[in-house]
Amino acid sequence: MDFYWVLPLKKILRNIEVLLKKTLSFDIKKTGQKIIFIETFPKRLFVNFFCREKTFRYKSYYKIYSCTFSGWDGCKKIGEILDKPDWYERRHPDPNLLTISYVLMQEQETKYEVIFGWKLKNYIDTDETLYVGNLFFKYQVVTKDVKRD
Repeated sequence: MDFYWVLPLKKILRNIEVLLKKTLSFDIKKTGQKIIFIETFPKRLFVNFFCREKTFRYKSYYKIYSCTFSGWDGCKKIGEILDKPDWYERRHPDPNLLTISYVLMQEQETKYEVIFGWKLKNYIDTDETLYVGNLFFKYQVVTKDVKRD
């Protein structure tokens, strides 16, 4: 990876982490599928970052790049990418409340997917069209109360 991408990449990863934590609500009604979008994301950066992953794909018909992670192995890999092993969970700050919100990666034998993707989006004005690359991050969120020991 080129050196001049290192600093922006760290900021982007930090932004993803902050946006992710904001979607990990303690309100049980706010569980389900979530998508984070980061506009004006360079295609070159996305491709350089994920092209070494086994699940990196390009769907020419939709003009979408994607990289999918699933199960606990995928969870660990995303932790390595974000340089934050506990990226997937948020515990309530009040120690008396044992509520946890987390990204669902695996439940018993069922594996869930987290998808990073990049797509070209066009914004049409009256006399010109602007093409902008967008990063998206799609995942499932679950909130529940943890039992006391």
